[in-house]
Amino acid sequence: SDAEGLRTAATTDEIQIGANLDFSGKALPEAPIFTGTLNGNNHTISGLTADHPIFAAVHSAKNLTIDKSCKFTATKACALAALAGEATGEISGITNNADVAIKMTTAADATAVVAGIVAINSAKMENCKNYGAVTYTNTEASYGALVAGLAAYSDGAITKCENHGKVTTSVPYLSNFGTVKSITNNPIHTAGIVAYLGANAPVAECVNNGDIDYDITHIEK
Repeated sequence: SDAEGLRTAATTDEIQIGANLDFSGKALPEAPIFTGTLNGNNHTISGLTADHPIFAAVHSAKNLTIDKSCKFTATKACALAALAGEATGEISGITNNADVAIKMTTAADATAVVAGIVAINSAKMENCKNYGAVTYTNTEASYGALVAGLAAYSDGAITKCENHGKVTTSVPYLSNFGTVKSITNNPIHTAGIVAYLGANAPVAECVNNGDIDYDITHIEK
């Protein structure tokens, strides 16, 4: 995660995955920033357990499966997804089967942004599928939040993507608006594909089959 080559890579540089990777029993280091492309070559990553994404930020990624044996769970408000907290280039052929969750027991002091594949997306996303459950829960007060199957926030085009995972938000009440990029008055949005779309961010030929459950428990009582 501290490799200088990751941080200084050109957008044309690639990490090539040449075999299935099993991380069982191994700790995933703090998520790095990679400004190049991750090419999974249709291989699978399994056995990961972490409180952060594989990448804090990635330019592009393609042709990779994240196995259901992986699990990404945070206990504080953050940008959480299986692949990346942020993406800026092109995300294609990514399949996520891992559950992704932010589960809090203290009042939030920041915005929760959680999704199956990318939390904050500025990339072109195509032919991606999420099967993992995406969850945001807080037993205390919540800031605004974005919760969705593919990308929580997106100002990039999303085409031919599918969500099959259950998307769940459950908080007692909203104590403050959230901030994501230039949006400063964000309440809570929960959706199958994308929770919040930026300007000029088309979504086409996408399918959501996942259940969506959004509870504001104190208000409902």
